[in-house]
Amino acid sequence: MGLGYVEGITHDYVHHGTTTLFAALDIATGAVFTECKPRHRHQEFLSFLRHLDESVPSELDLHLIVDNYTTHKHPKVRTWLAQRPRYHMHYTPTYSSWLNQVERWFGLITQHAIRRGTFTSVQDLIQKIDSFLRHYNRSSRPFVWTTTADSILKKIARLCSRISDTTLGVEFTLPRRCPDASFPRVACSRHLSAICTGHIRLCSICSHPSQRSLWQSRTHRPSDFS
Repeated sequence: MGLGYVEGITHDYVHHGTTTLFAALDIATGAVFTECKPRHRHQEFLSFLRHLDESVPSELDLHLIVDNYTTHKHPKVRTWLAQRPRYHMHYTPTYSSWLNQVERWFGLITQHAIRRGTFTSVQDLIQKIDSFLRHYNRSSRPFVWTTTADSILKKIARLCSRISDTTLGVEFTLPRRCPDASFPRVACSRHLSAICTGHIRLCSICSHPSQRSLWQSRTHRPSDFS
C-alpha cells in the first residue's frame, strides 16, 4: 500500500473467464435491454439486434446510436438492417463514444454491481448483471443532458490553448436544435424510438477470501440485487 495506490488484487486470484455485455438504452423511458455473449463479433451483434427487434413494438422506428466498431458495419449487419426499413443507424464521431448515453448506464452497472465484485464463474457474473438489470428497469428514468454545447466548446478551447497555444474562435459553435441550446436531442414519439447501444467486456474473478468480504461490503448494496 502506497501513496496513490488504494487497492489491488492478491497474486492468487482466479480468473474464471469473460463475457461481453450488449446493452441498448431507450432514451425516452430509460429502460435497458441487455444480452451477455461470449464474444463480440457480427454474429453476436446480429443476435442482439434480433432480440431488440422482438422487444420493441413493430410500429416504432428504431434509431440506433452506435460507435464505429467494425462489427457494427459488417456486410451481414448492413444487409440485415437494409431488409428492415424501420432501423436507422447513427455513428458517433471517432473518440466521442462518451456522447452515447448508454455509456452512462455502463458506468452505473460497473459502479454498483461489478467493480470490486467477486464472481465464482462467468455464469455467476451474468446472474448478477441480470439481477441488477431487473431492479434497474423497475424504476428506470431517462438520463437528462445538463451540459450545454457552448460549455463543452469552451472547455475544449481552454485545453487547446494550454497544450498547443491554439484556440477555437468564438464563432465555432455547434448547430442549435433546442431552444435552451442544450445538446441536440432526438425527439421520441409514438412513431420513433431512439436507442443507444454499446458493449463492454467483463471479467469473472474470484479474489482471495480476505479481500472478498471487504469488497462486497463496500460495493454490493442489497437494493442492487433485490
